[in-house]
Amino acid sequence: MKDDDDSTHTITIQFHKRAQLLASMLNSDSIAVFTNMDSLTVFADYRIPQLFRHLGIIKYSEYLSGLVDKQQEIKNGSPEEVEIRAATIYASELLRACLEERLKSDLDSSQTVQMTNARLDYYLWSKAVDLAENDIDTKDKIKPFHRCRCIYY
Repeated sequence: MKDDDDSTHTITIQFHKRAQLLASMLNSDSIAVFTNMDSLTVFADYRIPQLFRHLGIIKYSEYLSGLVDKQQEIKNGSPEEVEIRAATIYASELLRACLEERLKSDLDSSQTVQMTNARLDYYLWSKAVDLAENDIDTKDKIKPFHRCRCIYY
C-alpha cells in the first residue's frame, strides 16, 4: 500500500489521516488509551478546507479556485492537493492554540484545559457538513470541496 505522502519535491510530507482517525476513535471509545493524543494533527480531508475557505481562513490561488469551483478532480499527491491539506493542518493548529489560550484565560488557575486537534477536527468537520448540507442560509452559498480520488480520505 502506498503511503499517504508526497515525495515528489525536496521534502516528504506525510499526512496519515486514517491512522490518526483510528487512534482518535479508539481513544475516545476507551478501547485503547493513548497518552500522546496532543501530537495528532487534524485529519486533513476535504470538508475542513471547504469550511476554512468559506470563512476566509485559507485562500486558494485563482488557478486552484477554478479547479475546485468547477469540481474538477485534483490529482492525489499533486502540489495543489498537498498544499490544501498542509494549509488546513497549519491553520487548524493556529486555531487550536488560540482556542486553548482563550479557554485557559476563562478558567481559574486550578483548572487545566487541553484542546486536542481530534476534538477540534470533529467540531470543524461537523460544522462544515452542517453548513454545506443543512444550513438554509449557507448551503447554496458555500463553495464546493476539492475533488480528489484516493483511499486516504
